[in-house]
Amino acid sequence: MYKYALAVPAIPTFAHNLSHIIKAIYGMNKKAFVLDLDNTLWGGIVGDDGMENLELGQETSIGQAYCEFQSYLKAHKDMGVLLNISSKIEEENAFLGLSHPDSILKKDDFIVIKANWEPKSMNTAAIAKELNILENSLVFVDDNPAEREIIKKQLPSVAVPEITSVDQYIRQIDKHGYFEVLKLSKDDLNRSNMYKANMERTASIHSFDNYEDYLKSLEMKAVIGPFESVYLSRISQLTNKSNQFNLTTRRYTQEEIARVFEDSTRLTFYGKLEDKFGDNGVVTVAIGRMEDTICHMELWLMSCRVLKRDGKRFLRRYFRI
Repeated sequence: MYKYALAVPAIPTFAHNLSHIIKAIYGMNKKAFVLDLDNTLWGGIVGDDGMENLELGQETSIGQAYCEFQSYLKAHKDMGVLLNISSKIEEENAFLGLSHPDSILKKDDFIVIKANWEPKSMNTAAIAKELNILENSLVFVDDNPAEREIIKKQLPSVAVPEITSVDQYIRQIDKHGYFEVLKLSKDDLNRSNMYKANMERTASIHSFDNYEDYLKSLEMKAVIGPFESVYLSRISQLTNKSNQFNLTTRRYTQEEIARVFEDSTRLTFYGKLEDKFGDNGVVTVAIGRMEDTICHMELWLMSCRVLKRDGKRFLRRYFRI
């Protein structure tokens, strides 16, 4: 704005950070962390050292650094990033470590906890499947370079930042701009609760003989209507994040969505969904452009959170596919 030239040494840093913003606009942010425990969220091995001897808290500089890293992760959780665990540790020891009085993160902050002796590549793939997101939405954080290398080779789409000492964790992860925030919607702030509710829904499937009875048991209530100003931010986010069911893959900034909202030649619809487990928020968006009596579909997408709600039947009914 001031037409000042950047100092040449600053140009790479500026370009690097600008690229994160552009990436976020085009829906290329990651969605979830997959975290190790011992020597990643705290110093020491809880199964060997015991909870009381872990490096965590304000008594030592190392303990403070682990607390700062946990606070960093907690802040990401509060803005909609999903926290998960994949750790070669007994589950009871995992819960013991998370119950440490100085631990910022508690068991309830995590969506999926895989604390077992299975290969971490298997656990990480299972986490993506349980969350119903793509593997390229995950960021794997582990202090062990051997484990990081295995994930890189076996799950190449998963982001694996190189980390060294705990005092550098935040800087080394943050520089990649995995979770660049442009705007926060109400759904972002409630995302962890939404995914936890989804886990409860998934668990309840096994108590039914068939899937249709399970769907009926959810007591689903949908609200469908033309765009409302209060939802424009969330609608814009969905256009940039939803890839699995996005018929045109068009991306919109919030300003572009606002112009569509005010355009009398456009038909706009959003859909919200609630069930007995909670509110899924805005889960589907459609935009059409009218020319006489013909509607040209510019966008139709649906969030991955509701893709298994018998969408195939709907498609067959309306599109004969």
